[in-house]
Amino acid sequence: MKIVHVTGYFDPNVGYEETYLSLNQKELGHEVYVITTDRNPKIPGVKITELESEFKGVKIIRLPVIFGINDFLVVKGMKKILKEIKPDVVHVHEPRQFISAMPAFYKDELKYKLIADQHDYDIFPTLKARLTTRLLRKPLCVYTFNKADKIISTNPEAKDFLISVYGIKKEIIESSLGADTEYFKFNEKKRKEIRDRLGIKDEVLIISAGHVGRIKRLEILINAVSEIKAKLLILGGGDEEYIEELKKLSGENIFIDRIAQKELPYYYSAADIGVWPSRATITIVEAMSCGLPVIIPNRKVVNHFIKNGGGINFDNDLREKIKFLVNNKKERSRLSKEARKTVEENFNYRKIAERLINIYNS
Repeated sequence: MKIVHVTGYFDPNVGYEETYLSLNQKELGHEVYVITTDRNPKIPGVKITELESEFKGVKIIRLPVIFGINDFLVVKGMKKILKEIKPDVVHVHEPRQFISAMPAFYKDELKYKLIADQHDYDIFPTLKARLTTRLLRKPLCVYTFNKADKIISTNPEAKDFLISVYGIKKEIIESSLGADTEYFKFNEKKRKEIRDRLGIKDEVLIISAGHVGRIKRLEILINAVSEIKAKLLILGGGDEEYIEELKKLSGENIFIDRIAQKELPYYYSAADIGVWPSRATITIVEAMSCGLPVIIPNRKVVNHFIKNGGGINFDNDLREKIKFLVNNKKERSRLSKEARKTVEENFNYRKIAERLINIYNS
């Protein structure tokens, strides 16, 4: 089967759904292409020097951007390259990016099956975001999803968003983001190395990783840990002004700027508990894949990660939940085993890729 994934940005060294799906589908024996732009996202702390044209057998086609604002990217040459490839299936990711909506325009003429997925589950609480969604993104997304043969939501709240905000009435298939279980796994040697480097001996180390921005509400986590005998590591770059404010809240916490993707499993291995106080993030399931027990908000968007074990959720009792795990090594050990098993059985990208192939074939 010829499969094309379309996304606004594609950097295999950073790693995200489009990378893992395309790679796993290639390894399952399919001919896989990624159509993207000639740009890479601006990620604080990450220097990208080369735009790759191939990744482990996956062909990457980079089209020139003729107009772009943030991730709203209009490219030249989409129809021409789709004509040349003659795909059986085109899987578009987040049609709000415009480049991912473009294959919907040519679907009937070029006779391929169109799969469209939705990651977003809310609108940022600003006037600009609300206007952009209503006037620009919604018409594009509604058109694309109505043209699609199958619609995929990557989390339960994304499905609700499709129905309530975009008014989609067609069947929506629930899927999920996942982790590469061969890459994200526990490493005892690196655990010791990093804990030694950080000066941590027997203390419980709590980690929260990912882009650091106000919407993550990390001050809630810092306040919750302030009266608990444990070390807190906040890992990631982002809003520098916000990071400085967080540092002033407590001098006891450890802050590390964004690190290379390949080092993330080592830091998850070094930690004892992972906590994410607000936004959903793929780092949750990647940490679980390393056997890290997690504490996450009681929200539909993330609760499916721990449905089969591996973590606990909180409402207004974050401090109590953290204190419980800090003081209960046996429970941490139990949740650690559950976390790894949960990801292997439910959020392994190889299994997600196989499920999507079945959807394409249907």
